[in-house]
Amino acid sequence: MNEILDVLMRVPGVSGAALCNQQGECVLSQLTPPFEPILIKTIVSEVRGVFQMMRYLDDSDPQFLVLHFDDLVVAVRQIEELTLIALAASTTNSTMLGVGLNVVNLKIHEHGIANFELAAGSGPRPGSGLQSSPRPGGGPPSSVPIARSEGTTIGNASFSGSDTGQLPAPDFIGDELVQRLVKALARQLGPAARVVFKQQVKHIGLTVGTITLNNLSTVIDALLQRVSDVAKREAFLSDVRALLRR
Repeated sequence: MNEILDVLMRVPGVSGAALCNQQGECVLSQLTPPFEPILIKTIVSEVRGVFQMMRYLDDSDPQFLVLHFDDLVVAVRQIEELTLIALAASTTNSTMLGVGLNVVNLKIHEHGIANFELAAGSGPRPGSGLQSSPRPGGGPPSSVPIARSEGTTIGNASFSGSDTGQLPAPDFIGDELVQRLVKALARQLGPAARVVFKQQVKHIGLTVGTITLNNLSTVIDALLQRVSDVAKREAFLSDVRALLRR
């Protein structure tokens, strides 16, 4: 039933979409590298925490959340116990994105929410042969209402050595170099680079604020694991060497 997500993938700028069950597992997904189900599960877990905080603060029932980063928009629609997520470029038309989310919401209800809530698994995995079908052409329907008014936007998300709330290490490489490294990675991975950077740093037991010159090579090796194309790996390494020579 991955075709349910087709309308979202038709929206210009959208690079991935997934529907997650209560456990955060992708029961439907159309994802392109470097996005993958395990990364989506992490994002969904964090976003659900935001929804819970919003409910606690004003007794509302938020169902729509949009997070704006420098190069990436993460749009989330809560559908009862399901979470629908769309990943898009920062230039994506928000109205068209809202339409796409609403159309998928309607299709899910038509198929029966219980069918998705009970589904298990993590969705297609990159390189498995079960990866989503090619993006269909054409534009989204125009007769569907746009996203509901309870939408919330978090703008200009920060990315610095103090992201964890802890003070950076005394020999931290600095926010400026971190930003340059992320931009170098983004030239190869696109808008997912910021999320991938944080995920890989966490994977090796560090935080952004504990990256130092002593462990930087370990960080770079971890990032290279997510750059599968040989030419792109070389380009990224070349950019990193240029940064370190400055």
